Amino acid sequence: MYCQHFSLKKKPFQINPDNEFLWLGKKHSTALELLKKGVVDQQGLLVLTGDIGTGKTTLINEILHTRDKNTLFVKIVDPCLEQYHLFLTIAQAFGFEKEYKKGGKFSLNFFSFLKTAENRSQKVLVIVDEAQRAPDRFLKEILSWAEFNLNNVLTVILAGQLEFKDVLESNLGLTGKDHITVHAFLEPLNKEETQTYINKRLELAGANQNFFLSPAVHEIYEYSKGTPRLINISCDQGLIAAFAKGMKVVDAPTIKQELSQLHLPVIVSKTRKKIKKKLRVKSHQTPDRHSSGKKKALWVAVVVCICIYIGYSFHPIIIDIQTPTEPNSIVEEMPATPTEMHISLSEKPVPTSEEPVQYIEEPDPPLEDKGAPQPALVDDTEKEKSIAASDISPRSKGIKESPIPDIEPEPDAIIDWLFEKNRRTKKE
Repeated sequence: MYCQHFSLKKKPFQINPDNEFLWLGKKHSTALELLKKGVVDQQGLLVLTGDIGTGKTTLINEILHTRDKNTLFVKIVDPCLEQYHLFLTIAQAFGFEKEYKKGGKFSLNFFSFLKTAENRSQKVLVIVDEAQRAPDRFLKEILSWAEFNLNNVLTVILAGQLEFKDVLESNLGLTGKDHITVHAFLEPLNKEETQTYINKRLELAGANQNFFLSPAVHEIYEYSKGTPRLINISCDQGLIAAFAKGMKVVDAPTIKQELSQLHLPVIVSKTRKKIKKKLRVKSHQTPDRHSSGKKKALWVAVVVCICIYIGYSFHPIIIDIQTPTEPNSIVEEMPATPTEMHISLSEKPVPTSEEPVQYIEEPDPPLEDKGAPQPALVDDTEKEKSIAASDISPRSKGIKESPIPDIEPEPDAIIDWLFEKNRRTKKE
């Protein structure tokens, strides 16, 4: 996109490792020489550690590009697999996958292959990248290969991030003197190496001049802290921004604006390991707030459930205590006809709150005469007035009581009529 604008043959700052643009600082050169010597001398187990983006994969690719022609190799890019698939990858690379798939033990098949390579004066190189993700069983199996004693035919390179050293020491109980013959460590570039790194990659891409001003390089170093991968990302974004603005150079404001929009994590390799150890200590000392909050919520839920259970268990008892059943509150079903009502009252006397009333049986009333005059209908208000008047004694008012009519009243007033008749009969 910007190659034509800056007269470049290809993009100089690719994120993927490209050994065509290889330039090594002092520490990277030292690590590469150690690894190459270990491969040539068949020194057994070699370890390469470094922070994210410091160039581990670039060094491994350089070792493969410069290896001897008689060196057979296999490179496992992602070891986060089951042990069977990891062994199958090695078997497929070295050509004994059929024997391994038949159910044979991998160590025996691998030993047979190494013996054949020794007879052919060949060397075998096994490289495991991102080794911190490899299963512990697989790493232990790799360590057992040192017991083959095949005149140093096999060399293993384990490349991992900073925590891989802790994995070897804590999980496998290893120390550097026991099994590791070479341990190379990669660190970020300093400020001068960062400037040289940028200029060298531009030169290899065909640039005739340096497009990054010194203040821009300072901003790139402050952002990347010398990590090659972040340097590539920063420079690539700076060239894109300069191309969009029609600029032939990248100044500090332009690169600073682009870096503020990236929001990429800044890696400080020197203090990363210390910070991780501090975080581990704090995680063991301080309780998790989320877990404690969940425990409190669980206890509250348990208490609420117990309260609800107790409330439902004693609910019928509380109702029985608060609402007792009184004999006077029981209302029996009223008979449907006056005749049935008269019979029920004669058989079952109605009690009062003061004294029981003695009922006198009376003969059944004569059948109604169709020609006899029917009593007038009494509405509800007149009935209520008659009930209220019956509660006041006529003698207390000096009024002579009127005789009770012999004609039965309507069904609605039969009870009042019977009570009044019974009361007057008792007084007489």
